[in-house]
Formats: sequence, structure tokens, C-alpha cells
Amino acid sequence: MTSFSLGSVWEETIAFLRREWGLLFPVAVAIFAPAQLLIGQAMPAIAEAGASASPTMPAEILLLGPAMLLTLFGHMVLALLATVPGISVGEALAGAIRRFGAALVAIFVAMSVAFAAALAVMVAATLGVMIFQSGVPSANLAAQIATLFIIPFAVVWVRLLMLPAVAACEGQGAAMTLRRAWMLSRDNVMRLVAIWLVMILLGTLLAFIDRMVIGSLFELIKLGTGIEAVPEALRLIVSLGLEATLSLGFSVYVALVYRRLAAG
Repeated sequence: MTSFSLGSVWEETIAFLRREWGLLFPVAVAIFAPAQLLIGQAMPAIAEAGASASPTMPAEILLLGPAMLLTLFGHMVLALLATVPGISVGEALAGAIRRFGAALVAIFVAMSVAFAAALAVMVAATLGVMIFQSGVPSANLAAQIATLFIIPFAVVWVRLLMLPAVAACEGQGAAMTLRRAWMLSRDNVMRLVAIWLVMILLGTLLAFIDRMVIGSLFELIKLGTGIEAVPEALRLIVSLGLEATLSLGFSVYVALVYRRLAAG
């Protein structure tokens, strides 16, 4: 299995986005913006429920399901547009729809395995602590053990980073899609981790810009005009556009990584 250069794929991604921006950006906004809007509606309610004295499951958590489905579909559509020469938007949408079921089943299987592994790790760690300490773990230690739950999901997420592109471009069944995505990442785990970390960093930076720069700018507009509804709507549009741009860049980058690895 071949490897790739993070820098060369970055240059290729920038060149591709410059060339096809007029085609790709409307597609990204049409798919990723509604997904981000659903997430934006769900997360404050989830955070508020988690911080309450008696945490309950808010109804808004159901919005995360459609958001994740839209995000997966968007990555599949953009993977086809980035890797298949001469494909139209309609063809990319139709191709993603046809292969969406296999991608969804593959992700469900992978997440189920990750959940089972995470549960096993937590149980083993808890039993080990109780045996060696001869007692119930303290609150701090229990919290540290709970963080182990995340590790299997992080491993699966990194190893299957190219799964939407594999599902969209190769059109295989769920089992073969899962196996193919896992194999493609075998020799490039650290590079894929780097892509993940950069994505997290850019997302954090985008959130800071949204809150400190764009938010402050629109607060000044509200103070100057005395109108509140219009600036808030404009801020939401700008924020969704920036988030869609970040998702677009990430999707195209991963799709071009997939093309290089698949060709090798």
C-alpha cells in the first residue's frame, strides 16, 4: 500500500478548489449548512442538560441523527465530484444516493464494534482497579477510566476516514467497503491522525473567529442600526457559510488522499 505527502495533497486541494469553487461551494452549502444548523440547535440543549443537577436526555439530541446523515451524504457527493472526471452534480447526487445504504451499514457495523471494544476496555479497567485497590474507584479515577471509552471510537474514526469516498467511488457492499477503507489507511495512520488534528484545530479557530470577530462585528452593526433580527440572520448565514467551507475543504482533501492511495 502506498503513502502520500500531506503537503502535496494540500497543494492539489487548493488548486482543485480554486478551479471548481463555483461548482463545489453551492453543493457544500446546500448539504452541510442544514447539517450544521441542526447541530447548532441540538448542542446547546445537550450541554445545558449535561450541566444540570439531574441530567436528562433532551429531545434535541434527535436532531444529531439527520445532521450526521446529511454530513455523510455530503462527503460522498463531494468525493465523487473530486475524483471522477467530468461528472455532473446530478450524477454525483444520484451516485451517492445509490451507495448511501452500504456506507451507512458499514459505519453502523464499525461503530458497533467500537462500542463493544470501548465497553470491554472500561469493564477491564474498572475490574483491574477494584482488584488492585480492593475497593470502588474514586471519582477522579472513575472519570479517567471513562475517558478510555473514547479511544476505540477515535481509532475507528481515523482508520475509516476514507470510508465515504470508498463507498461513493467504488460502489461495493458494506463489508467490502469497510474492509477496503480499513486497508487503505493501514500504512498511513499517523498521516490520517495529522489530518484529524488539523481539522480539529481549524474548527476551533473557526469557532473563535465566529465568536470574537464576526460576533463582535455584528454586535457593532446592531448598536449602530438598532436592528437586531437582520444582523443575527446575517451572522448565521456567514457562520454556516464558513462551516460549509471548512467541511468542503476537508472532504475534498480526504477524497484526493483516497484517490492517491487507491491508485497506488
